[in-house]
Amino acid sequence: MKKLFSLILALSILAPLSSFAFKADAGENLNLTTPVNGDYYIAGGNINLNADTDGDVASVGWKIFINGDIEQDLMLFWGEQFINGNIGESARLLWGTIMFDGTIEKDLLIAGGNIIINSNTTIKGETKIAGGKIDFAGTANNVDLNAGEILLKGTIKWDATLRAEKIKTDDSAKILGNLYYESARQNTGLEQIVSGKVTFKQVHFNNRNEFLGIFSGFVWARFAFLFIFGLILLFIGQKRIKSSLETLNKEPRESLGVGFLTYAALPFIAILFAITIIWLPFSLLAIMLFATLMIFAKLLNVYFYTNFLIQRRGGYEKLNNRKQFWILLGCAILSAILSGIDMIFAFFALGAIIRTHIIKKK
Repeated sequence: MKKLFSLILALSILAPLSSFAFKADAGENLNLTTPVNGDYYIAGGNINLNADTDGDVASVGWKIFINGDIEQDLMLFWGEQFINGNIGESARLLWGTIMFDGTIEKDLLIAGGNIIINSNTTIKGETKIAGGKIDFAGTANNVDLNAGEILLKGTIKWDATLRAEKIKTDDSAKILGNLYYESARQNTGLEQIVSGKVTFKQVHFNNRNEFLGIFSGFVWARFAFLFIFGLILLFIGQKRIKSSLETLNKEPRESLGVGFLTYAALPFIAILFAITIIWLPFSLLAIMLFATLMIFAKLLNVYFYTNFLIQRRGGYEKLNNRKQFWILLGCAILSAILSGIDMIFAFFALGAIIRTHIIKKK
């Protein structure tokens, strides 16, 4: 992950200076058959890479097919991923259904849904996989698998760590080192395939309670974020937000239109910039701005509508800090609980800010 962020930073700085330091392609349907010298970055809907690459490959798409050897790292994000080739260094695969069939010289890191590691797969480094269901039939050294269900068919040469509600084994499965596993019940069939020491910990999986616990923690964390940063913005940005509130009161429909169009246009701008290749850093910037607006939509609402309510109740001059504090607290609680409607409110706020501080200034 650290390497990916370094890659994006380097790309943003160097791409305008030299568009020949790497190769990049973007499009709805891509069928790529020419071998690539250097790093390769791909974004699209259906992606077929049917050629070898002697650098890194990073790709984002709905369906990604890799049918070739990659000399360095492989990084795939989103959708369904089908890899049939050899990786010279490490593979990092994220999201969706993932199927792997090949040799990895270093580490394999996966976080996804249904994950299938075929019998022809050999992993020479560390293997760490988290998913809904894992079907592991390959050969690996140290393995760490976390899932709702694990089906073990392959050979683990060293130690294995397994965590799942259900763990099943095939007749061909072997663990030549030690095994530590957590499951709802002890599995004697699993323990019989282990050559080394076996350690078992019983864990009661209650998906409903676990989900509620995660959701509750997420809401509390979101509330803390909104309240703390909202409190900071409330007392340093009163003058800046006052003019935007006036714009929203006078022009609510125009504010909504500008905010919605700005947000909706960012993905298309990102795609257009990506196609031109040399403007790829601006494409990444548009994607980052889109994600930032998504993350900070709630904070924007808390900040904006706390000010709105304060103005409606007489303004900052008539309300002391304690009353302002309680208004902010109420807005933060409501925004932390709400899920989707706050994005609509954020369009109003974003549009009012753009109309006040960008359009009207011009």
